[in-house]
Amino acid sequence: MSAYFDVRLAIHADGDIFEQTIKRWANEAGKNIVLDINRGIKPPPTDVNSSNQYWIAFKNATDKLGLNVTPAISHVAAHPRTWFLTHNEHMPYVENDEYLNADVYLKGIDIYEQIIEKIANME
Repeated sequence: MSAYFDVRLAIHADGDIFEQTIKRWANEAGKNIVLDINRGIKPPPTDVNSSNQYWIAFKNATDKLGLNVTPAISHVAAHPRTWFLTHNEHMPYVENDEYLNADVYLKGIDIYEQIIEKIANME
């Protein structure tokens, strides 16, 4: 029997500690556990300042739309549909029967169109 896991750690998590934990669990599970750990690169956090042309294009688009954007690292890898909800539109990150009002959904499409246009036409 084989099992494969794709694990993505939080940006500030210590990969060495996590790997040690996995190895300890495998050791505790028995002798026939074989681990093949492929630690890819740990990408740096994205700069959200004037050094990042994509951030500038994104921020220009959201400013033009009158959206207040606060950069944050989501603990659940962020559902894109939650990014542009206004303060009055509460939406939990994950539920079994999620839904959005059609007007909110269509507003989100309009927002994405304008952001994509700004990023696609960067100079």
